[in-house]
Amino acid sequence: LINADLSWTKTFSDRFRGVATVAYNIYGKRVFAVGANGLGDQYEMPLGQLNLILRGEIGERWQANLTFRNLTDAQYRIEQENREGTAILNSYRMGMNVSFGVGYRIL
Repeated sequence: LINADLSWTKTFSDRFRGVATVAYNIYGKRVFAVGANGLGDQYEMPLGQLNLILRGEIGERWQANLTFRNLTDAQYRIEQENREGTAILNSYRMGMNVSFGVGYRIL
């Protein structure tokens, strides 16, 4: 498992501060299910995900976030090893996700 991020903060005025973060996460090959009856183990193959998070802090209490997840549209894949080789059991692209949120801090 590797997680890395790079953030940049800019104060535009005494009322507005912006933060931009680029984050990358990846995990290695991991067991999804243990094989039986001559079938090999099933593995989740490595999956890397690139995200971009934009945050604006307005005044003392308001905050707005715009998040882009899975910018590379990584492919999720489960493989099974058997006597004939490796079979792909499940494979799909997860798609990109965009979200927007607004928050207000009470205390």
